Amino acid sequence: MSQGLISKANILRDSGQPTASRRILLPLLKSKDFRIAVNAYDSLGLGYMNEKEYTKALECFKSGLKLAEDGGWFERLSGIARDIAIAYKNAKKYQQAEKWFLTAIEYVRKYNDEGPPTLRSGQAGGNASLGITYSKLGLLYTDMKLYRKAQLVFAKALPLLNKSKHDYWKLIGNIDRCNLLYQTKKYREAQKWLEYAITDALAQDKEYKLIEALLLAGDTELKLKNKLKAQQCFLWVKEVLKISDSPRLTKKFEGELKKRIG
Repeated sequence: MSQGLISKANILRDSGQPTASRRILLPLLKSKDFRIAVNAYDSLGLGYMNEKEYTKALECFKSGLKLAEDGGWFERLSGIARDIAIAYKNAKKYQQAEKWFLTAIEYVRKYNDEGPPTLRSGQAGGNASLGITYSKLGLLYTDMKLYRKAQLVFAKALPLLNKSKHDYWKLIGNIDRCNLLYQTKKYREAQKWLEYAITDALAQDKEYKLIEALLLAGDTELKLKNKLKAQQCFLWVKEVLKISDSPRLTKKFEGELKKRIG
């Protein structure tokens, strides 16, 4: 029952209703089942991170991490540590982010992380979780302009993700890699992989990642002097936002789109 409430809160959060989501989650922080409390803290932290309230997000993630560790739920630690790292990255506190990504990697190796929900035993789960953590570390190094480090990390991330069955994380890893290719001016290679990313995002019905891929594809086409193709990418984003029922998407990407097409 309580886990069902967390799922409902997650849906509300992702549909742009953070207050309604928090109203469900806050009482669950005192659940007698510490696992429910851990998941509630994590979900609450993700909501704050979406709103760029990184201090509150980090407080939630770290509270959840401590509960999980104290309760012996060790396979949960890497996912929460990765969320902490992403919050620090988004807050541009890059040294702390790197530290927590490396901590998350150690947790995966030590405790054979839970992996995707349908693969919670054996190496397949470890492949996915280790792969996505390396991918996000690669994106961090890209933001830091440490491109050689980023290349080395993506060389570890992508084979691990490709061995897994976590299609959404594969999509994320591909877009992360395309950000590096764009920043290192490998536009033709970025163009190729972004075509795959757009197709995958459509197949998985992932609007957020579709928009990310289309914006990056449009920017890439501009670098290749393909102005018509770039315009098509940006207009596609406009249409996705027009039919989307997610205020979060509109809030996140309307400004980005205006920078490109006014």
